[in-house]
Amino acid sequence: MNKKEKILRDYKNAYIYVIYELLKGRKLTTKEIAEMTERTVRTAQRLIKDLKESDLPILKKKKKYYLNTDDGYLPIYFTRDKINMLYISLISFNNFGKNKEIINELINQIEELVSPYDKEMLECLKQNMIIKKRYEIISEDISAPYEIFILLVQALCKKRRVTIKFISEYRTIDVYGFCLAKEAYYINGYCHKSKDIRQFRLDRILGCSLESETYIIPEKYNLKGYYKNTWEVENSKELYSFKIEFSKDAIKSVRERKWCENQEVLYTNQNTIIFSGSTTSEIELIKWILSYGGNAKVIEPHCLKEKIIKEHTKAIEQYGLYE
Repeated sequence: MNKKEKILRDYKNAYIYVIYELLKGRKLTTKEIAEMTERTVRTAQRLIKDLKESDLPILKKKKKYYLNTDDGYLPIYFTRDKINMLYISLISFNNFGKNKEIINELINQIEELVSPYDKEMLECLKQNMIIKKRYEIISEDISAPYEIFILLVQALCKKRRVTIKFISEYRTIDVYGFCLAKEAYYINGYCHKSKDIRQFRLDRILGCSLESETYIIPEKYNLKGYYKNTWEVENSKELYSFKIEFSKDAIKSVRERKWCENQEVLYTNQNTIIFSGSTTSEIELIKWILSYGGNAKVIEPHCLKEKIIKEHTKAIEQYGLYE
């Protein structure tokens, strides 16, 4: 008899075994419960009866029993590694500005599930980790971006038009999808003021209301396709190709990750690399090139080269070197 069989033959552990399976979201018949616990169907019926009488929200549909989640009861079934990963994720990322009550409450609840063996390790991580966001909250007046985010998700789900207060003006939009980039959420959809597809950063939306009008997302629209050729999120230009030569310390940084959909890296005899690709994000591409300073040189297109030269010239003028 193996270890599992010994556990299943322990009547007390049979209850735990059934509860675990229900926590996974499974719907079980008494026959399945009997087979799982290696007992009779009659014993399985008594197991279910005892669990229902213990105030567990167990419901029955046809012949299957399951946990009711409609009244706020959410089944949780996490392994030790999953609990640790979730806890680390929660303390590492919070994109809802000052509205941290929900996140902190969830962290505290997950903390209760952490194994005693891991508590010291995770507390050490928590006390010795710095989280720096490149993009801070735009306005101190933002009080509930989480609620706004949920309203926008509901709008997409129900295909209901929404009116948003975006910075200082109101826009009516049809939500097509969401993008998480640059440590911020972006809402992608049709803007009725611009009469085109636009994107709006969540933390710049100061208010949101659901409208009664509904909409249909065009069949030709594709969320992944919209962002396929963007550098990060900007999609302001027709797809165009480029070639850039990188030298010295920039080589390692450029070659060790994927920056765009169809990039290629070629080594030259001058100990440089030629990085080529295509994008619809000119502004983001320019900022990226400028971040490498003198270790990046645009080869083509000529219009991109001129814009980089212009930016470098402006920087030189800031220091008065032409005077």
